[in-house]
Amino acid sequence: MEEQWHTAQQLAENLNEYYLTGHEETTLKMPSIPHTNYKIVIPELHVYKLLSTIDTRKATNREDFASWISQNNPHLLAEPVTNIINAVLATGTFPAKWKVSQVTPINKVKAPKIYKDMRPISLTYHLGKITEKVIAQQMKLNLPKLDNQYAYSTGLSTTDALVKLSSDIVTSLDRVDTLTVQALLLDFSKAFDRMRPDIAIQKLLQLNTHPSLIQVIKSFFSDRQQQVRFPTALSQLKPSKIGVPQGTILGPLLWNIFVNDLSPATSHIKYADDTTLYNAVQSSDENITSSDAQHATISFIDNPLQFAANFASNWCEENSMTLNTAKSMTISFSLKKTIYSEPILIKNQSIEDKSAVKLLGVHFDTHLKFNTHVNEVLSKSKPAFHALIRLKSAGLDSDCLACFYQARIVSIIIYAAASWYPFIITIKK
Repeated sequence: MEEQWHTAQQLAENLNEYYLTGHEETTLKMPSIPHTNYKIVIPELHVYKLLSTIDTRKATNREDFASWISQNNPHLLAEPVTNIINAVLATGTFPAKWKVSQVTPINKVKAPKIYKDMRPISLTYHLGKITEKVIAQQMKLNLPKLDNQYAYSTGLSTTDALVKLSSDIVTSLDRVDTLTVQALLLDFSKAFDRMRPDIAIQKLLQLNTHPSLIQVIKSFFSDRQQQVRFPTALSQLKPSKIGVPQGTILGPLLWNIFVNDLSPATSHIKYADDTTLYNAVQSSDENITSSDAQHATISFIDNPLQFAANFASNWCEENSMTLNTAKSMTISFSLKKTIYSEPILIKNQSIEDKSAVKLLGVHFDTHLKFNTHVNEVLSKSKPAFHALIRLKSAGLDSDCLACFYQARIVSIIIYAAASWYPFIITIKK
């Protein structure tokens, strides 16, 4: 066992220290915010709508009031809450109480043995979230379109990102002069935990975000505190300096802005901290050393994907991020040939070339047959099918069986189907 379990109180303290690893050693250099006389004022009706649409299904901080109170009484709370939000925007000060995160560890595995086996889930305050939502909405009014980012974006999902990737690959391979499409899947080490607020704020300044909003966000990041509750024991409060604050509305938006300039010259897609770079290689390229009906060998002098990898590596150095070269991987897509090429290097370390990779829950193979993914889907759905048979044998009516089928089986089968199912149909034909 890597860590020793002690009393519940000691475990809560240890978990809090583990989740905050690296925070104490970090010294932030917050940029100065330009002064402005123009203040943002939020109308009461807007706050009323936010209060009336609060999701009562989500868990709340134990010290917070129940979410149904806001949803059922927006007419009573709209005016005072609007005054609070406008005061936050006018003073540029995010209330200290709202910056306290209470973390509840959730098991990743049935029997956790190390701290890494427990995922931190953070609960924040209702009024803080409503204020964050107002700030996020105001930021989005003048925010330029983020570069190929599919996470935390309205109307976009993993399916959209995967469809973009698969359609780009097929479009390229459909051209007569395309030999292969090379892809590099980057893996960042603890990306969300390493985001520096001072760098994020500097990027907001470069995007000409309203100074009043930046001032509030600077306060939002400053003097944050965190404690762990496990299971009833409560650890001491400790400072949380870096990383995307869990359970917040602003956190995901600020992360998207933070990685927006991770934009190499090659085609790429980003989903949260998953970044995939890809480039089509032409069959007429002078760097192809040999090619026949079944195989091709590529030896690049100036590989665009290598330039993209260098760009990503330099971006990480400038933004205090770390690429995990052991978990990053490359793959070469070709409908018929098996492609051999020189490895992509990141800091003089070779990135492993794979015949199949898993991206956002879908298994891609070099020839786009998706056999591995289909087998994975069948394996995941098999227990649910077995349970369905048992329920039918027990006499459950057809409506309940249909409900179980939709909830437990269909969701597995159709996940991101638009990105891989068309290939299954084409192959069968």
